[in-house]
Amino acid sequence: MDGGNLFLQALNLAINWGADRIGKRKPVTLADIMPEESANAPTVQQLQKQATQVPGVSGSDLVKYQNRELVKEMVLLEAHLLQQCKIDGKACDCCSKHPIALEGLARETLGMTTKPIYSEIADWAKEIADKTTPEASASGRFDSEYLQMAVKLRDLRKRVIVEAVPGIKT
Repeated sequence: MDGGNLFLQALNLAINWGADRIGKRKPVTLADIMPEESANAPTVQQLQKQATQVPGVSGSDLVKYQNRELVKEMVLLEAHLLQQCKIDGKACDCCSKHPIALEGLARETLGMTTKPIYSEIADWAKEIADKTTPEASASGRFDSEYLQMAVKLRDLRKRVIVEAVPGIKT
């Protein structure tokens, strides 16, 4: 039997098994679906520990790195927003790439820390993404909102920069 069929059988078992238990509080585990494979499966705690342990880099170093990357993107997007996502009055793609980067970095950082600022950044970035496309900028519909977005972004950036750049005062 090839791996694809085994996967489909496991998926079918999981769906049927889960359908019988909708509304019950016990989560589906690997042991429920494939008991023969679960004996060697790592625990959630082991996986979390592996995810945060990088040789030579501590968890706090990773968060500092992420914060610095977030601040870089925030500074660039803030400047673009103040220019209404235009260069010499013409729409550009300058603004459209930064919300995607911010959302990705913020969500990635959530795996390292539980601070709510990262959810706030990710949600905000996703919310403004459609307003920062070249088409949105060219339409002029959001020109009056770009300044408000820059102000919000400045607030978010100041909350992150304290951790990203040691010794900086905002």
